[in-house]
Amino acid sequence: MTEEAVATIETNEESANATTAARPADRCIFQGADGKCEKLNNTECREGGCSFLVLPGEEARKQEIWAKRLCGLDEAKQKEISKKYYGGGRPWRLNK
Repeated sequence: MTEEAVATIETNEESANATTAARPADRCIFQGADGKCEKLNNTECREGGCSFLVLPGEEARKQEIWAKRLCGLDEAKQKEISKKYYGGGRPWRLNK
């Protein structure tokens, strides 16, 4: 391998590591270093037009909203959701 090829590989690796380590505050937590969405099977992040957009620091707030919404349902509905999607467990109750 030529010195130029080695230098290019090292530069690309450093760039990828820097992007992963220092994620901008306005960038979705699911956007990979390559700009692709890691949550969906999209080739590129849709940014503001995506219903899965989660900015750093928002994740805990969204988790709390989700847990409150499910805890507010009647017991029968919680049991139905628990069985269908969570194998009988109720992870929303762990947040209490």
